[in-house]
Amino acid sequence: MEAVKIESVSVVFGNFLALENVSISVKSGTLLAIVGPNGAGKSTLLKVMSGIIKPTVGKAFLFGESPKLYRKKSPIGYLPQQQNLNMNLPLIVSDVVYMNLAVRKDISKKDKKLMVAEALNNVGMFDLRNRIFSYLSGGERQRVMVASAMVNMPKILFLDEPNTGVDIVNQDDFYDFISHLAGRHGITIIMVTHDVGVVSSYVDEIACLNKKLYMHDKVSNVDINEAMSIVYGETGRIVTHLPNNKSCFSCPFKDFGAGTSDDIKS
Repeated sequence: MEAVKIESVSVVFGNFLALENVSISVKSGTLLAIVGPNGAGKSTLLKVMSGIIKPTVGKAFLFGESPKLYRKKSPIGYLPQQQNLNMNLPLIVSDVVYMNLAVRKDISKKDKKLMVAEALNNVGMFDLRNRIFSYLSGGERQRVMVASAMVNMPKILFLDEPNTGVDIVNQDDFYDFISHLAGRHGITIIMVTHDVGVVSSYVDEIACLNKKLYMHDKVSNVDINEAMSIVYGETGRIVTHLPNNKSCFSCPFKDFGAGTSDDIKS
């Protein structure tokens, strides 16, 4: 079954063309990475898929229905690129996750607490449920935010740059966690990222976007360097980053992700 289907979608903001004639379908249970440069329309496509914004032209479907209709009766999980949490508030981890259930009138307070506990357990953060959220590391915070997006038990999860705040040494662990989450729970995960070289080891499919959709296929069928050249131009290539090499933080190629295909070490 198709979890997501986008048909000939274009999005225009004023005089700015964000997406142009994009068509893509994603089967249920797939872990898809959408990659491309800044300003490519990746976040816009994610918002169209999830029903946050309507396309200027074209149609979007979630499990065969319009996103608006689907969301009226079924939850989705959505993790935005920028969080609106006030880090000065002394919120504990369980409170952060609970906030996504606070408005639900159809669930008892007892059941909400059980759902929060389950969501935190699923992301390996249950033991830190009483820790002040702002005291956590970047990777731990992102795990909590994923739990918050999952607490309503959605069939589909949209993640916009979920590795934000996760240091480069721990990014492999974070993507492994996302991959394990998808496999264990059988949910569809669509993720926006820049880390092509890293993420290609953990996802099922890759979509290359730069306003237009240039490529969408299973990872096993994709030449990552070719995909990068198509989207980024001649400057796009995959560079190896050694996990414990602190000099990678100043590497001029760090924005292109990490990988091994060129065997260039920074």
